[in-house]
Amino acid sequence: MPFAIDTHAAVRELENGGFEPNQAEALVSIINGAADAQVTKADFKALEDRSKADFKALRADFKALRADFKALEDQSKADFKALEDQSKADFKELRADFEDKFATKADLLATTAGLKTEIAVAVNKILLGVLAIAGLLFAALKLWP
Repeated sequence: MPFAIDTHAAVRELENGGFEPNQAEALVSIINGAADAQVTKADFKALEDRSKADFKALRADFKALRADFKALEDQSKADFKALEDQSKADFKELRADFEDKFATKADLLATTAGLKTEIAVAVNKILLGVLAIAGLLFAALKLWP
């Protein structure tokens, strides 16, 4: 129910209390304007309904982000496992080649530098894979609310 005020009576009352006529009229005008701007129960109900809808939408967005993050996590784990398996296979193959080709101490000493390079390359591949997975996880965390 709107707030009602007898503006003429209010102006007279303020003037009788010592206000100048223009001051009394301005004050009554401000009070009357504020009364028109009051919030109703319907306003609160509409705000509540809108807030509930917004919250439901946010929950749905959050659920979708969780699913995306889970998929990214699963893919990262699979990628890391594949990289780990490939590295193990590469190392096993390298060791087998090493044992087949070099039977003497002289042969071993002659090829050590080459093997160190191959190992460094394999380590770099592993590190690049780990960095790629970490980058994916970091990007997913940036998307996480």
